[in-house]
Amino acid sequence: MEAAADVIKHASRRQYSAAQVAAERKLIQLMGTYPFHADSIIGDVMACADTLFFRNMLKSRVQWRWARACDRSSTILGTTSLRQVRPGEYMTQITLSTAALHRDEFDQRLVIATILHEAIHSYLFICRGFWARREGGHTDGFRAIAALIDDWVGNDFLRLKEVEARLEHFRTSRRKRLYDPVATGSAAGKWGRRAGGSVVKRLL
Repeated sequence: MEAAADVIKHASRRQYSAAQVAAERKLIQLMGTYPFHADSIIGDVMACADTLFFRNMLKSRVQWRWARACDRSSTILGTTSLRQVRPGEYMTQITLSTAALHRDEFDQRLVIATILHEAIHSYLFICRGFWARREGGHTDGFRAIAALIDDWVGNDFLRLKEVEARLEHFRTSRRKRLYDPVATGSAAGKWGRRAGGSVVKRLL
């Protein structure tokens, strides 16, 4: 749980750095982007989450790719593989499902939830190595970080704590909804005010 405790401490600071404030604003904006293109938001989501939650541990240590049609991984939302580049130093590769994440019936929440789920795996793999693969990677540390991000976003938006995505929750609705982190009582709204950032309602 030490690696998870470091994330919680970093993300719960009373005063954010300028980089964290910028990452917070950008991530709020990305969650309200509609319509969206998956390729265009994945790198930005990763970079924002790295600054805001993961203490810049993912930079230059994580790669991502779309699964080829013939890959077994194309039947699930995402996977994270781990390799040791030298003793005590690890890198990861995230593979995302082309089949699932490019479907029009799901909105951007599914893409964002998937990349954040795999980013948590990557962070713990980088910090803890192969030990973090216990329990399918969904250790107490994983669940603690997922709960932190859910609290930041608002519990009903990404549902990272559920670990296994319920696709029905992410279906695109004909009815536009507002993502308002202040109104939902999420930590994003509280932290945005504390850091001096303006929080803008965006259509989903």
